[in-house]
Amino acid sequence: SFGLHDKWVLPRYKLEFLKQEGYSMRYMVQGEKQSDTGETYVGNVNGADSSDPNGTWVVEKYTRARSDFPNQLEHYMNGRSIGHNVREKGGESAEERTARFREQVNALEERFGHFMQTHGEFSEIERTYNLTFNNYVAPERDTSALGLEGVSAQVKLHWYQNQAVRQLSEEGTGILGHDVGLGKSYQALAFSAYDRQMGRSKKHCIVVPKAVLANWYMESKKFLGNHSDVMFVGFEPKRSAGGDILQEPVLDENGNPKKNAHTGEIEFQDLLTEDSPAEVYQKMHQIPQSAVGLVIMTYEKFATIPMREESRAKYAAKWAEKSMMSRADADKIGKSYQEAKSELKAEGDFANDGTKKKQELPYFEDMGFDRVVVDEAHSFKNSFSMGADAQKLAYLPNPVPSQRARDMAMKTAWMREKFDGKGTILLTATPVANSPIEIFNMLTLVIDSAEFERLGIYTPDDFVRQFGMIQDVEKVRVSGEIVNTEGLAG
Repeated sequence: SFGLHDKWVLPRYKLEFLKQEGYSMRYMVQGEKQSDTGETYVGNVNGADSSDPNGTWVVEKYTRARSDFPNQLEHYMNGRSIGHNVREKGGESAEERTARFREQVNALEERFGHFMQTHGEFSEIERTYNLTFNNYVAPERDTSALGLEGVSAQVKLHWYQNQAVRQLSEEGTGILGHDVGLGKSYQALAFSAYDRQMGRSKKHCIVVPKAVLANWYMESKKFLGNHSDVMFVGFEPKRSAGGDILQEPVLDENGNPKKNAHTGEIEFQDLLTEDSPAEVYQKMHQIPQSAVGLVIMTYEKFATIPMREESRAKYAAKWAEKSMMSRADADKIGKSYQEAKSELKAEGDFANDGTKKKQELPYFEDMGFDRVVVDEAHSFKNSFSMGADAQKLAYLPNPVPSQRARDMAMKTAWMREKFDGKGTILLTATPVANSPIEIFNMLTLVIDSAEFERLGIYTPDDFVRQFGMIQDVEKVRVSGEIVNTEGLAG
């Protein structure tokens, strides 16, 4: 399909079509110009032959004067919703004018699709489309045992788990979306061991909800056999006076000691004691110098790790430029670490050792992590909200951004930049949410912006337009009145 909103379609095709339809427009992009004195400066230049998707569409004055539709067409071509800034005019209500504009735009889009499919350069257009959207063939990956060294015999991975671990390790990023009960925790632990065994990384951090931290301790101990290469932030095993780890048998559903299915031996688990705030603080400070290959901590502890001010400012400015957050939020994030800590007033958003005295932790950039694995990653699906135009679409839920999700987005962005697009693995049984914005937010944690831009997606609104089904829908107002408007239909 082809749409006038699609940024992958070259501007010259759109200009040719619009001229054929009787709408004379210009496509302006940023480029070098020369002043009367011969000085070079950057300004708007004709981009008819440009491939830059971020130009501005301008209706010629004589076309604008013909009717009221060209103004609306200009708004539409620049990514705004139909009905942008429409008011009552000449006895015609704003709703009636918007409905009329929508009919005209829909008819125009239908003719544009036919124009593109019958164009003399359709073979080249089709090739560009396929290179953009269909240029990927999933490789067949080995399902045999991973050959992990130094792990316990108590856990045997299934074929699909071996396959997924190999894929995640080879690609260095991705979302593991297996359903509940299919062993994502063991896959994450296997990925960490396999990826480091293959020499692709050195230090991993697994970030988990506080409620399942103890489960992760038990499962990691069962899978690995011991924690000699693991730092666990939050718990330590209880020890006897002689220093031995105290254990208890694992019980089955009948209260009897449970035998392992693979070894036939009774399973035991460590008795745990929770780390004190001072012990947590000490462990967090040990991470940069520690030689351990795996660190496991909670969301809350991960969020306390600060980023350098210049990193925060850089990503905040980039996101504001792409309309992924407001300028006000970007300015807040870009402020110094101490100013932001005072301004946000959110306990746990910044470094806090849990005592009365708040102390700084090492910067995230210095922790040495080259892979971050996030458990229950759908918890971070509200990092960004829609732009002004997508917010006008009916039936499109708009998540309220959270500081914790933005912190994760910023840290994973740094990881991708540092490690050539790699570094983040997400675990979730619900990778596809109800809103395309939530899907976009999940993907931004693992996909670099360059990959989005290859598809013509530069903002959250672009994502909604590209992958959402936008149609005329009926919406009931609070007053009970039924109106026709643009909405998300699928």
